[in-house]
Amino acid sequence: MWTVPNDNLVPYLAISYAKPGDVMVIATEETTGNSVIGDVLIDMARNAGVVAIVTDGMVRDIDGIEQVGIPICARGLSANSPGKNGPGRIGWPVSLGGLSIANGDLVAGDRNGVIAVSRAAVLGVLQEIEKVKKKEKDMDAAVTAGATQPGWMAEYLAKNPAAVLD
Repeated sequence: MWTVPNDNLVPYLAISYAKPGDVMVIATEETTGNSVIGDVLIDMARNAGVVAIVTDGMVRDIDGIEQVGIPICARGLSANSPGKNGPGRIGWPVSLGGLSIANGDLVAGDRNGVIAVSRAAVLGVLQEIEKVKKKEKDMDAAVTAGATQPGWMAEYLAKNPAAVLD
């Protein structure tokens, strides 16, 4: 959903459209002047089955948010309360941090960040993840064995000597 900066009327309304297992995505145009959500809205969203919330805006009431217990990814914290005037949009594609997210996309995250994958690309991404996992496992094994440089470094520098300036 998208909401006008410094307002959370639409996020409250969006709770009524939530289905169990949904991730609520709130675009605020990267506003930092006020929070867009706090523990009360997040608790209501959890009650509706929302399993996580991602926003490019600010949040408030961190102690209460931690008690609610669902993952939140936000730009930061602001004690300033938002207005409740609108306008906004629910169900339209949004952009957060340059990442386009539409209804039905797979949204996943952890402490390192959030990804969104279009429904059509999920199977391809899952196959690529297996390749990445193998590559990371091989790199971890090399580091454990004492490696001080990635295995590809020497070959890359031989092909691209201008990559490093003296």
